[in-house]
Amino acid sequence: MRIGLSSTVPLGMRFDSSSTRTASSVVCRSVLKEYEIKLRPILKYWNGKEYVDIQERKVDPIMRLFVDCRIEAHIGVVRLKENVDAEGSLLLTTDSSSQIHRVHVWDVRPPRNFNASTFKYPLKLGVCLQPIFLHSDWTLVVQFFEFWLASGATKFYIYLHSATRQVRAMLDFYQRKLGPDLEIIEWSDLPVAQMDRGDFYRDPNTRLFQVGLYAAINDCLLRSRFHVKFLSMLDLDETLQVSSGKYIVHELESLSIQHPNMGTASLQWIYAEQELQNENNEARYPHELRFNTLGKIRKPSKDNVHTVYANFRKLIQRPERVVLTDIHSTLVNELLEEDERPPESGEMTGVSRAVSEHDLRTSKYRYEEVRVPSDRLSVIHLRRFNPAFQGSKRSYSIPKREFRPFEGTSRAMNANFVARISNDIIRDYNTGDWQVALANTMRTLEECRYFPFNYKQTIGKGACQAVANCEPLISDLHVFTKAEPIWKDVAHRGKLIEYVKH
Repeated sequence: MRIGLSSTVPLGMRFDSSSTRTASSVVCRSVLKEYEIKLRPILKYWNGKEYVDIQERKVDPIMRLFVDCRIEAHIGVVRLKENVDAEGSLLLTTDSSSQIHRVHVWDVRPPRNFNASTFKYPLKLGVCLQPIFLHSDWTLVVQFFEFWLASGATKFYIYLHSATRQVRAMLDFYQRKLGPDLEIIEWSDLPVAQMDRGDFYRDPNTRLFQVGLYAAINDCLLRSRFHVKFLSMLDLDETLQVSSGKYIVHELESLSIQHPNMGTASLQWIYAEQELQNENNEARYPHELRFNTLGKIRKPSKDNVHTVYANFRKLIQRPERVVLTDIHSTLVNELLEEDERPPESGEMTGVSRAVSEHDLRTSKYRYEEVRVPSDRLSVIHLRRFNPAFQGSKRSYSIPKREFRPFEGTSRAMNANFVARISNDIIRDYNTGDWQVALANTMRTLEECRYFPFNYKQTIGKGACQAVANCEPLISDLHVFTKAEPIWKDVAHRGKLIEYVKH
């Protein structure tokens, strides 16, 4: 369960997620809270002797750009006494409430007698998908799974906020097929009174970038420690190109040998498009899907891609070697193993040191971020919306030649998917007329990203690209089902009826 902490008066909001145990006496936790509020509750934990403050560090640099996204992601560290074991749970409270809450703790401590050079990971390649919200393109969900399965991925972490019945049906199908190798993490709205929903000053969801993306990806980074060797932090419509033709895992293993202290592989992000009249646009039944157009994608000329996008990077990480991450770069890498650094360089968890040190990525005592040449590994972002939505024409670098990095992969995807659905009820599942909601929602979300709801009004939503600010514009909002509430208010200070005299 995610645990939320908030106050019902303007003292600020703080929300925190389930904890992850990373070392013998250390528990890391993701936190969301509002900044620029001086009188906010302080989160405390039981260390075996007393309740003490949780140390925190902001992890989402997007706040520097979107100043009205005032709900920030933080990571916190608690340090337990040596004789206290929090393997199962952790006790929390605040300085403004007498309530005590027990939260679940995932154990991702290093295995006993862990040796970084000889440890055999249960799984090699994991894929972490940031929260899916207002998603209706079930064909893209299938393409995502089939691409990564054909590429050697064996573990999936899917954060789900809101989706149509068709998308949920596909997720249920892959859950049946993959079992524990697919974790679907419900990622709901933050708690808010119904009468305050949509109010910029009282609904924290209106001041949260998207749906809490930064808290989710850092949660994923923690929960995957020592379970997967490499963790891909890519989007639903992004694929990975290996120029050599090798399997992705083989190329990543080669990188690890070449850079033994690699914590992050930073990859060039390349904008591309599938054919606009995609072969799956009119599909009604899963057995009609084919992935041939994935082998025929097109790239705009470099001059036609805005500079800010042309210079994007995306990440593949070694989870236990990274402390904090952004979408496009690692913020803080872990400290090297103790025998490779002096004692005064800090503790292995590194999170507490992250509060005060200046540029941790360049520290010689930390794992490194390796910038991988694009002619070796690169991320291909396959945009599928119709450019007519933006009223513009696209110029392609090679008008009469198509970019074909995934021809072999697409053939394997076709064969694998046919076999995968052959004896399952999903094969003939009727998805109905899903295309209308898809077109309407994609267009509205693109417009909302460009011109946020109530943007530039003195009283309104400001410039925060929160999904909650776009929802009033969605004409087909009724077709989406949201995640069940997972956040709990642990700093509620409302008055309750007392039945016993004190």
